[in-house]
Amino acid sequence: MVAASVLPLLPVLIFSLITYKMRDEVFRAWWGFAWWWTLIIIAVTLFLQNAGGGGGLGIGGAVSGAFDALVLGILYVILVLVSLIKIVRTYLKLRTSRQ
Repeated sequence: MVAASVLPLLPVLIFSLITYKMRDEVFRAWWGFAWWWTLIIIAVTLFLQNAGGGGGLGIGGAVSGAFDALVLGILYVILVLVSLIKIVRTYLKLRTSRQ
């Protein structure tokens, strides 16, 4: 249960390491998105874990595990893609404004 709640923090750790050496504006642009999106992932994870009916959203059996994985997979893909887009866009914008 605790591991499932902490798992969303792994991408946050990776992207914070990427932005560590960058200017503060790049990190802040990314962090503004990442902190609330991570909270959404944690909330959805807890909701799927605690949903009644023996599985995610009341879907029983093996289907529930696949459904949970699909929902969380989509949320993680969104986190990674939007994080990369925000980091690159802000970095390029700051780089061009410096020249």
